[in-house]
Amino acid sequence: YDAKGMLKSAVRDPNPVLFIEHELLYNVKGEVPDEDVEYTVPLNEADIKREG
Repeated sequence: YDAKGMLKSAVRDPNPVLFIEHELLYNVKGEVPDEDVEYTVPLNEADIKREG
């Protein structure tokens, strides 16, 4: 649900934000938080999922 949180953060940011997503991700399904929960991802820091 990082994509959802990033998109919500981008919409709310007062600065211009370029949001790029791959077309193959459009049909990917996964867990997302409840609608009651306000989930956003900070746009100014990296989230390292794995070292590489």
